[in-house]
Amino acid sequence: MREEWKHQMCSPLFWGILVGSVLVNLWILANFGGQRELVFRSREAWEQLRLPLSEDSAELYLDALEPMDEKETGVPTFRQIMDGTLYMLKELDSESLAEAFSSSLMLEGEAKEYVKEEYGKLEKILEENRQNGTAASFFVPGSRNFFELFSRWIPLFCTLEGILAGVLLMMRSVSETFSTGTANVVYATKAGRKIQDSQRRAAASVGILFAVCIWGVTLLTACVLFPLGSLWKTPIGSMMVLDSFFPIISRISLTAAGYIGVEFVISLFTVLLFSYMSFSLVTRNKNSFVSFVQMGLGCTVIYTVTSLFPKSSRFYFAMQYNPVDLARKAGHWMVSGGTFFSPPHYEAAVLLLWGGVVGAAVYAARRRFMAEDL
Repeated sequence: MREEWKHQMCSPLFWGILVGSVLVNLWILANFGGQRELVFRSREAWEQLRLPLSEDSAELYLDALEPMDEKETGVPTFRQIMDGTLYMLKELDSESLAEAFSSSLMLEGEAKEYVKEEYGKLEKILEENRQNGTAASFFVPGSRNFFELFSRWIPLFCTLEGILAGVLLMMRSVSETFSTGTANVVYATKAGRKIQDSQRRAAASVGILFAVCIWGVTLLTACVLFPLGSLWKTPIGSMMVLDSFFPIISRISLTAAGYIGVEFVISLFTVLLFSYMSFSLVTRNKNSFVSFVQMGLGCTVIYTVTSLFPKSSRFYFAMQYNPVDLARKAGHWMVSGGTFFSPPHYEAAVLLLWGGVVGAAVYAARRRFMAEDL
């Protein structure tokens, strides 16, 4: 396996995807570059004041931030954002979040009632956050959608890039012997066919390594560009940690840094799941191109069906318990907000359910490969 691992690491495919992914992610970070000064000023304001948000402390924070505020068309000022935060601190309830989410997806009937019911379970968390001070914690004002960089764009792109690398590396590794025309020699015996086990494990581990690298490089660069410092300790549930101008609500206690950590871990499992999904296809087809096209078409069909499925039934949400929808929810795992919703145990259910299905498919594909006449 060590030799196969080295072979994968020296592959131009690995480094090509890595360099391309880094460039794409740097471009995303550059789009948020105008908020660098805001992060500096917010961190300085917090380190000087260290006060929970209230009508009195809001004025103190605004004194530190408003001098750099330039009115832009369609962009709220810091004062407007702070006023909105103070309003949510007192008035926001689960029903408002449910209505915002239902409106964003244009839900009707049973689907809308289901959302209202599930969001109602968050009311206790909202109240606890108010009582323990979590809701009043200070963070970077959300007028420029700053936290969406960490709650959406970085997790989504790093996860999709990791999936792409994991799938391509697995398909290339398993099909390489067939594409070079040496399969009849290498796989002439059972001992030779067991080489495929090493290829599979090496490809999966290198795919995970790729995901770790792209996450690491992207987050390290983001932390250099936007040095949040002690603001990383701001708890999720603060009315200033926003995504689409609504707070992010978590069922478990998380800081901003812990939130990123949770997204990272789920991302690795998602990459591994897709990597092993591709193994079953390429083992059957013995052709990486055909397998990649089939997998791409399959994912496209699943995405299209679940997106266009009627939004008047609870079954609309049941349809989303699949790997494709799990991947596209990257960044919004384990949390809910005004435009996204994670049912309890959704991530674990998808990973365990489809992990079992994919595991069975891998076992069947390997067994068939060991027995078939090449």
